[in-house]
Amino acid sequence: MIPFRINHINQIILNLNHQIQVYTIQNTEQTNCQSLIEEYNNALDKLYKLNKEDLVELKRTRNPPTILVKVIIIICVLLDHSFKPEQQSWEECQKIIGNFNYVNSLHSLDIGKINESQLTYIKTIRQISEVQASKISNACSTFYQFILVVLQIRESKQYIFKRKIELIELLIKQAQKHQTFLQKMIE
Repeated sequence: MIPFRINHINQIILNLNHQIQVYTIQNTEQTNCQSLIEEYNNALDKLYKLNKEDLVELKRTRNPPTILVKVIIIICVLLDHSFKPEQQSWEECQKIIGNFNYVNSLHSLDIGKINESQLTYIKTIRQISEVQASKISNACSTFYQFILVVLQIRESKQYIFKRKIELIELLIKQAQKHQTFLQKMIE
């Protein structure tokens, strides 16, 4: 029974390795993602160039335009997976943007750790145009552009293939551990 199970696991591993090869080929056939990387780096550069006055202006805004609130709430959602946008007020957002460390946190944002509920909410950025964001303030426009690029990366085929490959590699490791365990039982 155990040798049969080991052979079955070997077949699963072979199939998973084949899937990785298929995804790798499909990923290399996709268009070059260099422009997306450049857009992301430009968005990061713009974040670095935000001056303290731009950020203080956001913090001190008492009656913010709806667009600014939406952009900052999305930033808060990006920074904290437990942030519940429907339960938050502008005052809660001001607490987060008040310490200025959030800009550094955006620089080190791990796009791969954005969960599905965050991603769903981040997509609401599409309800705002670049012109609308730029009319509010330089900071609003900069955050808007950053959010859009993050969303484009998460929705890119290259990213999706990369995530699929990572998940398959995890399944292979689990299967190999199980296989090793079964082989030790035989011995």
